[in-house]
Amino acid sequence: MPLVDITGLNDQGQGVARLDNYVVFVDNAVPGDAVEIEMTERRSKYGRAVIKAIDISSPSRIDPICPHVGSCGGCPLGMMKYERQLDFKTQTVRDKLIRLGGLSPDEFVVEPTIPMNYPYKFRNKVSFPVGGDPQDPKIGLYAGNSHDIVPVDSCPVIHPVAELIPAVMRDFIRDHNMPIYNPATGKGLIRHIIVRVSYTTGEVMVILVLTQDTLPSEHNLIMRLLMAVGGFNPTPLEHPPCRLASLYVNINPGRAKSATGQDCRLVYGKSYIEETLLGMRYRISPLSFFQTNTIQAQVLFREVLGATVLTADQIALDLHCGTGSIALLLAQRAGAVIGIDISPDAIRDAQINAREAGLESFAQFVNASAGQWIKAYVDSKGECYLAVLDPPRKGCDQELLDALLGLAPPRIVYVSCNPATLARDIALLKEDYRVCSVQPVDMFPWTPHVETVLLMTRIDRGKEQRSSLLSRAENALEEFERYEDMKKQEEWEAEKEELMDALGIRYD
Repeated sequence: MPLVDITGLNDQGQGVARLDNYVVFVDNAVPGDAVEIEMTERRSKYGRAVIKAIDISSPSRIDPICPHVGSCGGCPLGMMKYERQLDFKTQTVRDKLIRLGGLSPDEFVVEPTIPMNYPYKFRNKVSFPVGGDPQDPKIGLYAGNSHDIVPVDSCPVIHPVAELIPAVMRDFIRDHNMPIYNPATGKGLIRHIIVRVSYTTGEVMVILVLTQDTLPSEHNLIMRLLMAVGGFNPTPLEHPPCRLASLYVNINPGRAKSATGQDCRLVYGKSYIEETLLGMRYRISPLSFFQTNTIQAQVLFREVLGATVLTADQIALDLHCGTGSIALLLAQRAGAVIGIDISPDAIRDAQINAREAGLESFAQFVNASAGQWIKAYVDSKGECYLAVLDPPRKGCDQELLDALLGLAPPRIVYVSCNPATLARDIALLKEDYRVCSVQPVDMFPWTPHVETVLLMTRIDRGKEQRSSLLSRAENALEEFERYEDMKKQEEWEAEKEELMDALGIRYD
């Protein structure tokens, strides 16, 4: 078997090696490893491989944080020192902004990635796929780069109470002979189990994704979940005590590729759970987006606030605002904030959150496409001092970026969960905006993913032109002074030669 040196990581967290100048991506490898590999896939420009033996273990390698590392796809960096993960993420952001964003290395600085003090048990949301058959159900997490289900009873990165739900559902499916959805045939009932947990209130929401609204023995399931969640004894890290707040059925019929459908029915409890961040309380509905790492979300939002510099007479826009987590924090400083999001559920939650925070006079939320809304806003002579972009992984669409350039706010804060699409979008903005600060935040330990807060300010063309004219004038003055110095030197040389001839001194 070929022996290769692992020299880096790709965007998926796979080790990068070269085999006779052919690029190979190696699962579960760490930079600094020397490993024997077996090829699993060959393409024209690259291949994929798995490790058969580790000849030299990298100084950055550690024992896996979980027995499922290597099979489950949730923690592809689960065998790499946490400090080296942070270095990799910082370098990833920098490399992407240079290679894809077209920025010069000397025109910006990427600050070191802000770590998580305790990079475990941080996920407040998890989706468990369901497979197998009713008498032998498989509930767990997807294997890397596949839809194979790896049964998981414990996980180092999800809230401990969420670990209890798969066992409850396995017994329930078995006892009620509940049909399991088969993606190959398109038949079956239960597809996914989603658990959302509030780290500050202890509220738990369980969402069952079904192909149709026919949940058997609802009361029996409610009692099982109440007993499991209510019997959970948190350590001080996971306080307060947990309780089942909501049970939902989400309808996702047929062969739909997305994990959830649009329709939800409340089976038990209240329609939302609540989370508190930086003193602000937020409602979270089953389909609303909310940061999956509550602890680091507070770090992230502090970085966003630090980049905004708002005063009470200024207007701010929060695009892709979700439940209003950033907009409501801005509303405490700005004269007015307008939040835009395409999700009606998120906007409904944001409006309620604003009302309960007493900020409804300062924060307005609109259910719309951000690009279309900004175009209409510009047409109506609207303006703002700050625009916050917080798009999904695919980044901003062209319509939004074009509209934003038309609006031309003095400051843009871009909150990104994907350095590649961040860099792509910055490349379209950099002719009009200058990158002032770049701060990565580790929201996703043990993965290659990183969140980034990037501040841009609008380039003042008049000021830039004046600066250019001043620079040209200074250069002309320096040239003139050099010319005068050379002229004086030539005159002195002539006088010296004449004097030495008069004295009869040989001059060479």
